[in-house]
Amino acid sequence: MKSTIKYLLGAMLAVPLLCGCREETPDTNENIAETIVVSGAEGYRKQTFTEGARIITDRAYKVTNIPDYFNGFEMLTSKARANNGGTITAKMDGLVYIVAPASAKPEGWSAVPNTIYQDRDMKYATADQEVKLSVYMKRAYAGKPVEIPQVTTFASAVPIARKIVYDVPEEPLSTSTVRGTVKCGGQPVKDVVVSDGELTTLTDEEGNYVLHSWKRTGYVFISVPGGYEVAADGLIPRNFVRLDGADDEVADFELTKTENDEFTLFVMNDIHLTNTTETDDVQRFRRDFAPDYSAMLAQTPGKVYATVLGDMTTDTRWYRNNFALPEYLAEMERVPGAIPIWHVMGNHDNDIRCSGPSEVWDMLAVETYRRVIGPNYYSFNLGQWHFVVLDDIVYTGANAYNTYVEEVQLGWLEKDLSHVDAATPVAVLTHAPLYRYSGMADGVLLANKGFSNPDQVDWLLEKFAKFERVHIMSAHTHMNYCCKISDRITEHNNISVSGSSWQIPEAERAQLSKDGTPVGYTIYRFEGKKMTRQYKATGRDADECQFMVYDLNTVPEAYGGAAGSNQLLLNVYNWDPEWTVKARENGVEIPVVQSWRADPLYSLAAEGLTGLSSAFAPGAGVSHMFVATASAADTTVEVEVTDGAGNSWTQTAVRPKAFTWDMR
Repeated sequence: MKSTIKYLLGAMLAVPLLCGCREETPDTNENIAETIVVSGAEGYRKQTFTEGARIITDRAYKVTNIPDYFNGFEMLTSKARANNGGTITAKMDGLVYIVAPASAKPEGWSAVPNTIYQDRDMKYATADQEVKLSVYMKRAYAGKPVEIPQVTTFASAVPIARKIVYDVPEEPLSTSTVRGTVKCGGQPVKDVVVSDGELTTLTDEEGNYVLHSWKRTGYVFISVPGGYEVAADGLIPRNFVRLDGADDEVADFELTKTENDEFTLFVMNDIHLTNTTETDDVQRFRRDFAPDYSAMLAQTPGKVYATVLGDMTTDTRWYRNNFALPEYLAEMERVPGAIPIWHVMGNHDNDIRCSGPSEVWDMLAVETYRRVIGPNYYSFNLGQWHFVVLDDIVYTGANAYNTYVEEVQLGWLEKDLSHVDAATPVAVLTHAPLYRYSGMADGVLLANKGFSNPDQVDWLLEKFAKFERVHIMSAHTHMNYCCKISDRITEHNNISVSGSSWQIPEAERAQLSKDGTPVGYTIYRFEGKKMTRQYKATGRDADECQFMVYDLNTVPEAYGGAAGSNQLLLNVYNWDPEWTVKARENGVEIPVVQSWRADPLYSLAAEGLTGLSSAFAPGAGVSHMFVATASAADTTVEVEVTDGAGNSWTQTAVRPKAFTWDMR
């Protein structure tokens, strides 16, 4: 727990309790249980515990004067006088909370003083009275259920927590319905998954569906079936329909039949267009990336699709430069031959001008993205593959965030995947990576869980336990790497279009990311259930940009060189554990050893730059480095790199090989 939260909770608990307690008072330094599971009862409805929220689902009574600390928690409410019961199970040891009338004094629960909100009591109002409320706390232990107390006064006990998993169906609002049809050429399409971001259902024989929806996302979407496509408005696929909030709404979908068992997917990310004068990013994008991407689209046979894995823009420049998501879309639409894009939300695609406590920033900051782009999480199918788009950024303030997939999405994900056969290969598209490399030990790469709370990586991967093959495509790091998480699950972290967010000036300096990979994108090819991928550097032929060979004899020591070592450093940009790297000196094979070290050319490119973000500082270790040691300084060495599909690339290093800006 952050020290500020501990201080606040400690200050709250230091005030004398409002009621007598029948158990030991919880320690003031004890953590809260961040996530709870509520089970054993039906009829609850999940919403946000914030000013003006309805404390009872079938009444207009709104809670006011919520203590700052609890503002933005999730809560489970029910109908007036309903005592739903059930249990709270914490996922970690700590304090759990309920809200109930101050007069209730549930046995075994301690009242948390609630006068810290400008010395006013928390309450809700009926037509003729005001009901004072209290937050009650109890110590809980991971995995051990705590009974939700029965409360006999007008309002029942309301469980609250930062995240709540409610594992029985919430009671739908009978007056809030979305209905419609899914058709292709006027004919109904059966078993199409339809969702509002919380609930899912399937179309029937007539292509009809009905969702009793709370309409909290403001739209309904379909998981486009394999063998079909949807139309697009510009770059935005119309797999979703926006809702206006009426009690009964109609949202129809039209599909087009297509043959896409074989297809190509262009994966781009971290474009970071800002229209900043100092970096000249928009002009460089138009001059370098746009024609390259356009040419590759034109020369790629068969069905072609595209995704951008987040950070299309930079939130801190939206209002300063008048360049945000609409302007990004306009730039992408300028690309000759541009095709629709399946978008993923990144941390820099949130709106910094939302307001409210940090606990509710994520809920507010996403609204602009949803209005301009569309759903921030959804699924679709291409050929025999099921694609899941996740938003794993939890925004907590201007340019501040945590990385994980919050509980509402996890609940939706579980429902979505329940409609997918275990033999179907799954591709997960997300911005922040689940895993990152941190170094090597005894020649083995060390991979660490990358979410803000490492346990949340496990909670997400649990949802994919039944699937035989899962490929995660992530971004955010501006680097290229592959991590074999298990025999079933592999993560591909993809190179950025912008390199170091366009911060390296063009004059003479190589345009690289901090792992030494030239700026570019990745092209994935799918044939049935088979997938292969190829890295593509902007402005270079794909077959001539797969790796770099450095002669460490000629690389200055300041950039990682070792004069007289006769070593060659091989940076294999798109390496994964299925690849092989070989070196031959004068035709005789010499040993190649994987290494963890920085890229020399990036160290040169980033040297002396003022204003370079600390995220792009040189010296970072790289997972795809290899060292070969030759017998002399002037021998010719041939390097051969072969990927898991059997594709090979070779380079011949005539040594001594100069270390220069334009080396390849």
